[in-house]
Amino acid sequence: MKEVRERLEEFYVGCKDFVTEELRVTDDGGLEVDSVVYELSPRAKSQLCSHAGCTGRFFDLLSDKGLASVVSQVLPSVEWLVRTRNTTVRALLTTRYKVFDHRDLLEVALPALDVSRAMFNFSTPYWVTLTDDLAVLEVKGEPDAFKDVQFLPFLLLLNSETGVGAITVGLRLRLSTGSVFMRLQRITHLSKGRQISVNDALADMLELAPLLERRSKELTMRLRPIDRRFFVVKYGKAITEQLWGTFDTVVTREASELLRVASDDRLEVKTRLQLQEDLFKLLAVPERYIRDGWLIAWP
Repeated sequence: MKEVRERLEEFYVGCKDFVTEELRVTDDGGLEVDSVVYELSPRAKSQLCSHAGCTGRFFDLLSDKGLASVVSQVLPSVEWLVRTRNTTVRALLTTRYKVFDHRDLLEVALPALDVSRAMFNFSTPYWVTLTDDLAVLEVKGEPDAFKDVQFLPFLLLLNSETGVGAITVGLRLRLSTGSVFMRLQRITHLSKGRQISVNDALADMLELAPLLERRSKELTMRLRPIDRRFFVVKYGKAITEQLWGTFDTVVTREASELLRVASDDRLEVKTRLQLQEDLFKLLAVPERYIRDGWLIAWP
């Protein structure tokens, strides 16, 4: 736990929050807060443009021409929450956003989780990733078995400090063919205050383990070339090619092959968890997505 806290303290070096009703965009695209001009991170620029009703490319054009200050005139009259790190604005939110920082995962969420200590050792959590947009705190459980199916459970807590993700509690099971991920609870930053309790969902997940294991080894599906586009939109071209290859013909895949791709630690964390969650849904209710051996939908 000491290393987790130390890394967290390093993360917060230089971070400050400002609450203000006035924002001034400078001619060259900076943001003036309390008489100090800050650069905009890509995330903050996207949020500013969303509030102003313009695209990022148009904002860059105005900045290059020294005209970005006109954006100040179209910003809504709200109470702003400006989150900074050193000389950069890392997020531009309103005070409707209820701050639940990454440190709260340690101080509030983790102790509140009513999960059997026989499965999880709360003294050894670790950061899978720790950024402004996404933090993933993982607790590795003890190897266990249910109905003769061996699995390794991991409890995950996810959070964002920039308004791009909810507080999420999830369970990842490592089966013999790969990992699946199930969201047990999701709390938005607009509804802070709900108590986290995951016992029932955890029990349901463990009961599903034998079924998930069996289907991960038995399930096969075919994909038409035209349907590859749905995967490209959701995951991007590179991930789609890892899942289905590059052939412009009908492709047959076993679920175990898809699980191996989704369990590759080289994948970006958010993408990996999304794939594992989608595969959990596919294995839990395959009749919703596969008909007569053809993949007709995707979670």
